[in-house]
Amino acid sequence: TDLRISDIWHNGSWHLNRLSTIIPEDVRNDIFSYNPDTQGELFAIWRGLILAWDMGFRDVCCETDCHEAFILLKNDTSAANNDVTELTKRIHALMKRSWRVEFALIQRTANHVADALAKYAVVQNVDQVEWLIPNDDLKELLKHDFLD
Repeated sequence: TDLRISDIWHNGSWHLNRLSTIIPEDVRNDIFSYNPDTQGELFAIWRGLILAWDMGFRDVCCETDCHEAFILLKNDTSAANNDVTELTKRIHALMKRSWRVEFALIQRTANHVADALAKYAVVQNVDQVEWLIPNDDLKELLKHDFLD
């Protein structure tokens, strides 16, 4: 089924129950045990890492402003840990590939690009947009984020 960003992000909040048609059941069950901000952030990180790998990136810094997601991803999940979600385990499995993935916790106000992309997706009613080269507006926001 076709699902757009506006189907799961509406009026400033996540509606992740609508994701049930496109994500595996084990991941879905664990996603719903966390608050909506963490749910959405972990899902975005997972999809972003898959996209980065598929595009050939092998040195990735993933910035997040979600403290709970950051802590989950920084914790060692090699031992049995009931508090770690299946989605977090999948992210850790991606990290074990032959590449370097680093996570950084940033202030919410420091990531103008992520904010602009989220708003763009909702306004344009698109489910996924891939830019190999950022447009002029994003270039300016990238400069702003880099200098902050």
